[in-house]
Amino acid sequence: MSSTVVALELIEQEIDQMKKIIEETEKSLWEVLNQLDCQ
Repeated sequence: MSSTVVALELIEQEIDQMKKIIEETEKSLWEVLNQLDCQ
């Protein structure tokens, strides 16, 4: 395993984590928007 491969795998893990955080944030934002629309 070259260090480049290891670095790329770490970056992929970071990206996956970011995607999850973004999805959660998106869900929260939609919920807030829906609540505002309902008022």
